[in-house]
Amino acid sequence: MAFAAACGGTEEATTAGTSVPASSIPAATSTEPPTDSEPSAETSPVVTEPVDPLSTEASAPVVVEAPTSATFALVDARVIDGTGAEPLDDAVVVVRDGVITEVGLEADVVLDEGIERIGLGGATVLPGFINAHVHEVYDTDLLRTFAEGGVTTVCDLNRPGDIGIEEIFAAREAVQGPGTARLVAAGKFVTVEGGYPDAFFGDAVLVVDDVESVQRLVGELADLGAGLIKTSFESGALFRQTGWPVMDDEMASALVEAAHARSLPVIAHVTGPADLERAIDAGVDGIAHMIAQPMSGELVARVVESGTFVVPTLELNHHADQIAGWNDSPIVLENLRLLHAAGATIVLGTDFDGIPGYDVAFDVGMPVREIDLMSHAGMSPMEIIVAATSNAATACNVETVTGTVEVGKAADLVVVDGDPLTDLGTLADPRFVLRDGAVTGAAGRDR
Repeated sequence: MAFAAACGGTEEATTAGTSVPASSIPAATSTEPPTDSEPSAETSPVVTEPVDPLSTEASAPVVVEAPTSATFALVDARVIDGTGAEPLDDAVVVVRDGVITEVGLEADVVLDEGIERIGLGGATVLPGFINAHVHEVYDTDLLRTFAEGGVTTVCDLNRPGDIGIEEIFAAREAVQGPGTARLVAAGKFVTVEGGYPDAFFGDAVLVVDDVESVQRLVGELADLGAGLIKTSFESGALFRQTGWPVMDDEMASALVEAAHARSLPVIAHVTGPADLERAIDAGVDGIAHMIAQPMSGELVARVVESGTFVVPTLELNHHADQIAGWNDSPIVLENLRLLHAAGATIVLGTDFDGIPGYDVAFDVGMPVREIDLMSHAGMSPMEIIVAATSNAATACNVETVTGTVEVGKAADLVVVDGDPLTDLGTLADPRFVLRDGAVTGAAGRDR
């Protein structure tokens, strides 16, 4: 069924621009878009020529622009570690074989003689960003593009089409490689027959009909390596319909219990207030979209008190409004403003390629439109960074692997010129990006 026709919008799809320029992300201290500028001499990396080891200058450190070996130190850095802590200036980050082994002040960190030093000239080091809601990313080149833009992990919440779950997880491993984003996968929706997304898009789902089938299917997904479980409480609110089938309370609670027994979080497709109440009652860990109808203060408080994380997917609403003739974006922005002000856990995710049948220009790589919209909802630059790093890592079940600049974590790092806490536009133009300590590519202007 065509998206626009079914929803009462125009039959012909209209799409937004192919991407949002870096200048559209507002500076933290102004409502006006920031202006890109070239790095000054003070912030440019210092590069010295290799020293003859037999000369009298052999002890002088060699400083290069980007890592070329498995063991190296990022020096003269400003570190924003993704936890929400204050930035660390004059910092050093040491990486060995893809893992962060030291983070601290230059004055406190003793570097091995001869270690490769990457002089950052005060540039900012952040954790690799995570897009916690994507689809149709089972392509090596696409995953490389995400990584080069600063998104070092993506989380696929449903692979559409008539494809077996064994094939999905085999493909997840096959498409990842050097320089790609890490791919976390849920597999497919677990829901009842005729439930969303089958109810609207006609997409195949993993059908359950009782508690036993729920437990069995969650176990199969866990055995195949699912990173999390995706389900649906969508009764039709977003699509201007009602009465779509959903799991009953007993099955929903059993799904959450079975997933948690295998250390898997549960994220639910929810877009209406009543459906959100049921999802919270079942104990889901998070919801995959922002509610598209006005939220009461009581419901906002329930989200906060339950610890349910929220992935707003504001970019999705932006595109859906254009395609279907809706006007949900002001509602979802206001709901995000209310949830954020109340202290809810917000996670960055865009629903990349989440409108089947339409050639919609979601941002690939750094999600600049989503960042811009989050900023307009009142989130500070630091809060947006946390939403895209440590919060997103927890939502995607990779918090022990990535998401923060901390000892023991994978060296998934983004280096940007300038300070994203005062100019979010710097995020759209990384100097270089590391995935497991290896350079993914230079994304941005020639230097």
